[in-house]
Amino acid sequence: MVDQPDLEDYRHQARTWLAANLEPRDASQSGLGRGDGSGSHTAEDYLPERALQKKLHEAGYAGINWPREYGGQGLSDEHARAFAEEAAGYRTPELGHAGGTTYGPVSKTLIRHGSPEFLARHLPRILSGDELFVQLFSEPNAGSDMAGITTRAVRDGDEWLITGSKIWTSGASYADYGMCLARTNWDAPKHRGLTWFAVPLRAEGVTIQPIREITGDAEFCQEFLDEVRVSADEVIGDVDQGWTVAQTMRRGPRRPAQHAARAGRGDRPVPAGAGPGGRPGR
Repeated sequence: MVDQPDLEDYRHQARTWLAANLEPRDASQSGLGRGDGSGSHTAEDYLPERALQKKLHEAGYAGINWPREYGGQGLSDEHARAFAEEAAGYRTPELGHAGGTTYGPVSKTLIRHGSPEFLARHLPRILSGDELFVQLFSEPNAGSDMAGITTRAVRDGDEWLITGSKIWTSGASYADYGMCLARTNWDAPKHRGLTWFAVPLRAEGVTIQPIREITGDAEFCQEFLDEVRVSADEVIGDVDQGWTVAQTMRRGPRRPAQHAARAGRGDRPVPAGAGPGGRPGR
């Protein structure tokens, strides 16, 4: 059990750190959002935002109420909310759709279903801004209908070979991993035999194609997976039990996430690094 600092003392320390280390938020700056006609932002555009997230993490203000054993601070939801309130007037990381997904539904689902080894490998890097996740769920011929998933994963020793296509993924052009749903058992009923994988988006066999919209934006992407090799250690939850994992992801937020990212649709930035338990991410 982590000792819980006095809430008002914690609030005062956070207020002092924020004033010394972050810039005041300028409401006139739109940030890295959608609708500006600039098209998709590149991975390089988000490097300063990742650096700002790392700064928060190193100071102990990322993952405030995430499990301590996985890089969080292990404090209460009240401490997370206190920091969020104090940080509201400061410029915090804007990590777009991928940030909203990472610190919202993905992190919540990983904490619930990931193995201890998986969590120890990924969660500290998520909190430091080194890893951003997107959901590889919808498919060109199935939409978001799980029963129609045709992306397949075939076991090959200690690895899986994943082949298929996903579409309408927000932020894939600059994210690091995709939480990918694939069919692993073709003999099971359609809602069974599905498994989630953490797929590195820069792996051999992954092609990401931005989808240009009428506004000029290209926030959405289509992904093509051609026998992408993924370690068996990157399975999320149990093999063939992807339906159970999906229910966690699709339910409303419980824990996490109040996060370091801006959802990227022109809304107000969520105070950085507050961790799970506050306003949910997208």
